[in-house]
Amino acid sequence: MPSIWRQFFALRRRVRTEWVGLPPGGYTYVTCDVVPMGWLSAVEIFQEFHRALVLKKQPLGAGLPRSLEWSRIDGGPNIQLLRKWFQIYVDDFDLAELIEIELVEKLLRTKSDLQKAVEAAYQRGLIAFSHEKTNSRVICLERLGALIDGAEGMIGTTRERDE
Repeated sequence: MPSIWRQFFALRRRVRTEWVGLPPGGYTYVTCDVVPMGWLSAVEIFQEFHRALVLKKQPLGAGLPRSLEWSRIDGGPNIQLLRKWFQIYVDDFDLAELIEIELVEKLLRTKSDLQKAVEAAYQRGLIAFSHEKTNSRVICLERLGALIDGAEGMIGTTRERDE
């Protein structure tokens, strides 16, 4: 979180300065350096941070074109006309591509330039993300309760539900 925002994330009670490693004899407020996930506006704030990081030009962000974003704000691009698009939902980033059948085997499980740019922006911004949870150019996957089947060309609900 930008340091200038700390004033908006200060806890209510003052603490003794010596309790937080400052010279003794005074009082100060403790502030958050992260978005507190139990906070009422946490989802909106975090999603806006994430979106800004993905859209902002390099070197501060990933520099993805706004024209490829699928978002609730304006309904997003006409995906019928696009070969690729992305969406951001809180801390999730999804990038979809339509790939010629002849290229599938060659590109399977590789990262696109757009995905590399987003991951590089995370790294520059010291934002942790899970390499284990990352899917790169897969044919079929489940995301946020949806089944995306590139082989059949279908999007629907997941096949299995946790009981």
